[in-house]
Amino acid sequence: MRLYGKVFLSMLVLVSISFGVFGTLLIRTSFQTAWQREVEIGKNENQMVKFTLETALNTFSGDSANQKNEEDEITDIMNSVRQGMQLQDTQILLVNAKCKVIYSGNQKILHNTETNAADSSLFQKVTLEQSGYQVYRENDQYLLCVMSMINNKWLNDEIRLETITDITHIYEERSRMLQTYRVVMAVVLCGALIVAVVLSYFLTRSVRHLSKVTTQFAKGRLESRAIVKSWDEVGMLADDFNQMADELQIRMQRLEEQAKRQEEFTAAFAHELKTPLMSISGYAELMMNGMVPSDKVQDFSGRIYHESVRLSNLVADIIQLSRLDEKNGESMFET
Repeated sequence: MRLYGKVFLSMLVLVSISFGVFGTLLIRTSFQTAWQREVEIGKNENQMVKFTLETALNTFSGDSANQKNEEDEITDIMNSVRQGMQLQDTQILLVNAKCKVIYSGNQKILHNTETNAADSSLFQKVTLEQSGYQVYRENDQYLLCVMSMINNKWLNDEIRLETITDITHIYEERSRMLQTYRVVMAVVLCGALIVAVVLSYFLTRSVRHLSKVTTQFAKGRLESRAIVKSWDEVGMLADDFNQMADELQIRMQRLEEQAKRQEEFTAAFAHELKTPLMSISGYAELMMNGMVPSDKVQDFSGRIYHESVRLSNLVADIIQLSRLDEKNGESMFET
């Protein structure tokens, strides 16, 4: 994958993860705060009803208990408590030790009283010192159930007070927040997609330009240079490339000049070699054909020897020059 694609995907993934985690934590924290607030309100409401009921029961006279059935008297007291506290949105249950509901008020909340009364897990945990609560779903409602035990000297049974509040609205609010979050997430991702494309294009533009210049330079266009537009890492790399290209071009020019000089030297040397070789070949051919008088043989031999010495000197000179050229070439590439 190219750098452009890597930058694009990295930015898109980073934005998606960051926004996803932030949004999820925000919704979860908001829901937990609302849920905890409702629980505290439900517990406080249960304690207020308990305190009011215990106060009313403590003023309950024994004569009234003889005249009325105990459950009927409790029902009358609870109706008075409900009217006085204006608990229209809360269902109140009184349950005896046998899990029998002896009072049930406010049927606006669709609650199965028999099922709740039989909920032994919460029923057994509640004592005079400790209350309990649970949140459960019934039909399409989320209900908060808070239970406590009534403390009264004249009651012959353990009566448990149960207040049930509908907290469906906080779950509905969470659903609305999740739906809104999905829409916002989709919009943000679309925006992040566009921004990532634009930013990745501009961030990798210098790299693409440097790659293009490098390709041109490799094809023989030694005058190609990168345009330095910034002094970040990419700009420094482009400047280093330009310096390398300048130095390499200078060395290539030196090599071309050296090759040209070698060609000129080779041509001149070939001409210099040709003269003694032709002289040696001519004198030797005359002597081989017997065309040289006997008194001239020594003279011709001397000329052949002279030309051969001249030829040896030329060969020695060319060997010396080749060694000097090798040293010059090594020093040129070492600089």
